[in-house]
Amino acid sequence: QTDIYNSARAFLESVKKQAEKKGLNIKVGVVLFNMVGNIKCPLTDLATGYDDILTAMNSSVSMGTNMHAGLLAAKKMLDDDTA
Repeated sequence: QTDIYNSARAFLESVKKQAEKKGLNIKVGVVLFNMVGNIKCPLTDLATGYDDILTAMNSSVSMGTNMHAGLLAAKKMLDDDTA
């Protein structure tokens, strides 16, 4: 899990640098899943909410791995964003 987190964090940092360099507006959300999809961080501006996104990525849930529930929660988060 540490390797996955470190890879995801490095990727996020790279995207953040590119967004700042090119003036891009990029939003990131974090969904964890167990029996249900848990939105730990709604879609958040990467440049201004970077620390909140990292905190959410570092959260955990227990009991099960219902990937379908996680994907549905992520889809709903994307669908609900009108920006």
